[in-house]
Amino acid sequence: PIMKMLLNNPASGFQKGIIVMEKGAAKRFTSKFIKNSYVLAWRMWFDISIVREISKDNFSPPPKVDSAMVRITRKKEAPISHKHYITFFGLAEYALKKPQAPFDFALRGIFTPLQMKHLRKNLKINNEKPIGTLNENQWAVIFKTMTQHVMRHNWPRAKKEKRKRAKGK
Repeated sequence: PIMKMLLNNPASGFQKGIIVMEKGAAKRFTSKFIKNSYVLAWRMWFDISIVREISKDNFSPPPKVDSAMVRITRKKEAPISHKHYITFFGLAEYALKKPQAPFDFALRGIFTPLQMKHLRKNLKINNEKPIGTLNENQWAVIFKTMTQHVMRHNWPRAKKEKRKRAKGK
C-alpha cells in the first residue's frame, strides 16, 4: 500500500526516497522478470533498486523475515509521459495476465498479425519471448506502437476502480 501511495501517480512531486521493506517484496519490485502490472507501471517512471539487505536479527523484536533497504528515484527521462499512466496501466494489466506467456500470445487482441511482425522486428525479439522479460524501453515501444497504430477502441482499459482512483473519485 505504501508503494502504491508513493508511485501510483507519476505526476506527483515525489522525486526520491529510501524505504525498508520485506526482502521478498523488494526482490519482486526489482526483478528483471516483471509479473505485476503495478511494478511495470512504476518502473516506467521510477528506478527501483535494492541498496542493501537487512537481517531480521537487526530488529528488536526480530520479525519473521529479512528486510531490504530499497531506493526509489524518479527517472530523469521517463520513456512515456506521465499523462499516459492510466492508458499504459491498461496495457500492462492486459499483457501481464500471464507473465510467462509468449510475447505474441500476451498481446493478441490488441495488435494485428502484421503489427506484431513489425513490433517483433523493432524489439529484436521472437514470438516465444515471455512478456514478463521485456524491459521498460521495450514496453515504451509497444505502448507507442499501440497509441499510434491501433484504433483506440482496441486499446485495453485499466480496471474501473483504477480509473476512478486516478481521477480522484
